[in-house]
Amino acid sequence: MKKFYISIVVIATLFATFSSSQAQSSEIKLSQPMDIGEGCKNIDIAKFEFVEKDWFEKKLIEDADWQRDDNSWDVYLESNKIMVSTAIYYNRFKFDIDGGYFLSENHGEFGGKIDFIGNDGVNYTVLKCNPRYMFSIDNEVYLIEGLSHFGAHGNLYKLSYIKDKWESEKIYDFNGYPESYIIDQKNIYIIVDTIEYIYDGNYAVSSNDYSEIIKIPIFAEDIEIQHLLKIPSLSININSMAKKGNMIYIGHTGGLVIVNLKNNEVKFYTKN
Repeated sequence: MKKFYISIVVIATLFATFSSSQAQSSEIKLSQPMDIGEGCKNIDIAKFEFVEKDWFEKKLIEDADWQRDDNSWDVYLESNKIMVSTAIYYNRFKFDIDGGYFLSENHGEFGGKIDFIGNDGVNYTVLKCNPRYMFSIDNEVYLIEGLSHFGAHGNLYKLSYIKDKWESEKIYDFNGYPESYIIDQKNIYIIVDTIEYIYDGNYAVSSNDYSEIIKIPIFAEDIEIQHLLKIPSLSININSMAKKGNMIYIGHTGGLVIVNLKNNEVKFYTKN
């Protein structure tokens, strides 16, 4: 079971107003982490130096010391500048809604759920799953859930209030584990891990392991998934994403991964 991390930028519930050609404005609301640990804020990204991809991957595989918590990194956008911090661990999230709030539980391979807790004392389980993130766009509520354990799966759900009760509807199967996501003015970007296993005697061996960046337009009438880029061997604790212009920054165990969406160039960095 993987640890759960979240960028400092979403420790509090955030609101933003965006513009599009199809809607004048859109209110974006994100879930609020609970039971979080402490992180180290505002590490200058200039302290990270470029390394070759093969060296980065070898360190991930062979150097156990690289996988310690204080060598796992978050990225976030603050005042239009990319910032870096040590990754923040969290176990649950809360999402406020009219009439109450949603509360997550995620115990990895042992299960999890999303509960609705009403202000009137009514509470119930909306969906049994492994919750990762929750957000709303113009009061339309969405849930990203998934699990990475001897394989990988994940789904995008829409939650709707029907006949005095919240219900869930699966609207997309990621065919992999959703590690992290960001929302910009027009799109949702999600990093999905695809892990397949082959069995060698009594052991399961990971194969065909890669991460993929996908894009979902926010204002499309139908779900239109765009598969942007595959990145090999990034499935060990991707913590967070940030986007500035055509660049996507990925906070990762051991360092940072920076992706240029314009030319699909991928570069790896570690703290010097």
